[in-house]
Amino acid sequence: MALTFSEAEARFWQLKGMRSAGRLDQAAFESALRDLMVQDPAGCWWMPHQETGQWHVFDGAKWAPAAPPATEGARTVAPRSVGSDSGAVAGARSAVASPAAENAAGGLGMMAALIVALVFWAAVAVGVAVFVSPQVVLGVGAAALISIVLMLRTYRDAWEGVIERVEKRRVRVNRGDDDFYWEDQLFSIVRLANGRTKDLRWIKGWEVGDRLVKRRGEVSIRTYQR
Repeated sequence: MALTFSEAEARFWQLKGMRSAGRLDQAAFESALRDLMVQDPAGCWWMPHQETGQWHVFDGAKWAPAAPPATEGARTVAPRSVGSDSGAVAGARSAVASPAAENAAGGLGMMAALIVALVFWAAVAVGVAVFVSPQVVLGVGAAALISIVLMLRTYRDAWEGVIERVEKRRVRVNRGDDDFYWEDQLFSIVRLANGRTKDLRWIKGWEVGDRLVKRRGEVSIRTYQR
């Protein structure tokens, strides 16, 4: 069924949500994106960026970011209904499945991070048992368990959104026991795909309008700039 630009964009974010929730793998996601190609009245082909959703136009050799024409007359063409333009469609699709995503480090995989954590805490436990006291090892084990549970929870988390604003907040920082001090820190307010907001400590390089993506199985946050 043919779609307009706005309909294709809505479908794109639906697919992104399914991928983030683990209901769609990367290969199926990229395959579904091919059905979101839109041809404008001038005959140009358009496709949303597979990570940011920004529209890209095919110039005959590569995809380039651009603003789509201000018209709802442009619609996608189902593969079975493509006639004389089939060669152009094939060229666009063979050039690239979707505009390439920016590079962003995903950090250690979940299993690798789990192994590193287990080795680290095992070393700590041995050191405590030898140089401190065997009785303290139980406390180390409890700390290790809490740390690993929090780490696994972080890896299982998946979301994406756009930085809506950055604001300064007065934060209480504890040094230990009853010793603390107050410090000004920057927070990024992220508007998630589901409409909710998420507050994150600001990281150098983040700007308002940047899209942040936290994928399941990764600990770091990928950044796609405007």
